[in-house]
This record gives sequence, structure tokens and C-alpha cells, in this order.
Amino acid sequence: NYIGHFYLTLLLFDLLERHTPSRIINLSSIAHSFTYSSGIDFNSLHPDPNFNPSNYSSYLAYGQSKLANILFTIKTSLLFRTKRIYINSVHPGFVSTDLFQSTSGTLSGYAISSASYFFAKN
Repeated sequence: NYIGHFYLTLLLFDLLERHTPSRIINLSSIAHSFTYSSGIDFNSLHPDPNFNPSNYSSYLAYGQSKLANILFTIKTSLLFRTKRIYINSVHPGFVSTDLFQSTSGTLSGYAISSASYFFAKN
């Protein structure tokens, strides 16, 4: 979720610089707040060989990737400001995805699927 934004921006940088003013828009999510209170836990990014999948949290992983997108956007917007390359991060709204598929059968899964029915974009 993060590496793609980063790598594509690097690949396009020369082209964007030649055709200024240019714009980069990164999709993020309010889910950036669904991560550790300290922010990105770099120790959890590469699990060790004894990784236990039952300790894995898709919420935390997704939240960390969205937070990384926002931090990348902030940093690159500062770097590109004088080059007339404008970069923004946006939250697209609540959309229907399979992100919470692993929560089906749980109280939170029921709440999310109910909210999705009424409020999510398809």
C-alpha cells in the first residue's frame, strides 16, 4: 500500500518536473488513525521467521500503510514546493471493500457491514 505510491512518484519525477505545474494526488484514508499510538512501528514491518499469523492485525497494517502515505505526501510536498510540483493526500470517503472480511461473524464485523450497507459507496 505504501511502496507503490513511493516508487511510482520516483519513476514519474523527471516527467513531472519537465511539465510543470504538475500535481500528484495520493489516496489515503482515515484509517491512518487505526495504528499504534506512537505511529509506525518499524519493527512490525518485517516479521521474524517465527512470525505468528494469529498476532497479525490487518487494521494495524492497513493503518500503518495509510499513515506512511500521508507522511510521504507531507515530506515530498515540502521537497517539491519550489519545483511547482504539488502533492496532496485525500481520503476518498467510506467505500465498500473486502478490507474487513476477516471480521465477519464478530460484533465489529456486523457493525461495519451494517454501516457499509447504508453509507458506503460501491
